[in-house]
Amino acid sequence: MNEPTEQQEPKQEPDAPTLFDQKPGVDWLLAFLVGWAEQGLTMGVTVTVEGTVITGEIIGGREYFQAIASIMRQANYQGTSQEQNFGTVVGDAIEGFKQIYPEKQPEDYVAQPGYLHLKNAKFLLGDKLTTKGAPWRIDLAKISAFTFGTLTTS
Repeated sequence: MNEPTEQQEPKQEPDAPTLFDQKPGVDWLLAFLVGWAEQGLTMGVTVTVEGTVITGEIIGGREYFQAIASIMRQANYQGTSQEQNFGTVVGDAIEGFKQIYPEKQPEDYVAQPGYLHLKNAKFLLGDKLTTKGAPWRIDLAKISAFTFGTLTTS
């Protein structure tokens, strides 16, 4: 019987990711807040994305896709001979994407999100905010700055 000449080291499991192990360009504190949003936290935040200031309320991905689905269900598609309502079909498909975001995270969950979802998002244009808020999805790696709370103009 051949004996191994060197002692083999046991295989080590890779270290579990921590909150500080984010994708390049993603702020760990903002990722932390997004993780809480996936659990139901809603709070105001203002971010800068490629020079544009956006303000709104953080929401989870499930709520974001429900909001987008609701908007799409109101859409009409001109020029189709099909009897199906285009908005309903697309809205239902988009709402299905919420399944990407579990309703309950495991106990050892570490947030490593790719996107920030906002509701009532508004843009700062000069010294004025756009008047109508909307759901918005922002690549976390594109956010160069953020602060807590939403902007208001007087």
